[in-house]
Amino acid sequence: MTHFLPDFIRDHGYIAVFLLMWIETLLPIFPSELVMPLSGLIASQGKLWLPGVILSGAAGSLTGAISWYWAARALGFERFERLVTRYGRITTVSAHEVAVLQRWFERFGSILVLVGRVTAIVAIIIAIFAARPLVGASEQAFQFIQEFTGFFTPGITIIFLLGLFWKRANEAGAFTAAVASVLLSWVFKLTWASLPFMDRMGVVFLISLALAVVVSLVTPQRAGADTIDTKNVSYKTSTGFNVGALGVVLILVALYATYW
Repeated sequence: MTHFLPDFIRDHGYIAVFLLMWIETLLPIFPSELVMPLSGLIASQGKLWLPGVILSGAAGSLTGAISWYWAARALGFERFERLVTRYGRITTVSAHEVAVLQRWFERFGSILVLVGRVTAIVAIIIAIFAARPLVGASEQAFQFIQEFTGFFTPGITIIFLLGLFWKRANEAGAFTAAVASVLLSWVFKLTWASLPFMDRMGVVFLISLALAVVVSLVTPQRAGADTIDTKNVSYKTSTGFNVGALGVVLILVALYATYW
């Protein structure tokens, strides 16, 4: 499992870099901070041409950004604002913050994008210098990043799913999911080392989900709690969005089925 990214990039070259960077902008399964340095490392070994890696990564990232642009355009700002108002408690984003951000983008849009990109570059540079003292060799660094994010991903996913689609979910269940995700991941890592990384995340997800549901059911629901009313929310999406989402899912299924 830990050799998936290096093997995938070596076997498929620039197409792999493009696909990974495109998917990363839609679903951050493989962070760009992981994909591009690894691609550069493989290029330094003479197996890829560095300018080709850079162009492929940039093209994939740009394609992902364009995909998000058209999805957001199809959704519309008014519907997005209504969703934020209703789901802000879960996403930790308020309508006020959206309004402030909109005003900032109207005045300093290009500058904000530039600063955001430069900040990401600075973060990568810091990570490069910090990685070796913390985790040793380059392969260990990539494994460390995957392991670390995998501890939290199941719990975060459960919190969002239950918070959005199950009215009975409460704070106790969300807290249980978050804690169980980290603890179970650590226990399985120590006691079941032969279990592949993705399989371990799946097992942790199912167990944490069951615990969150049980805790939510046995915990009395507080009267007047800040619950989310979704009666007037339309989940209908455009044909273009559905086709794009189906395409991303099929690509992920094909990748996992082929290389796992």
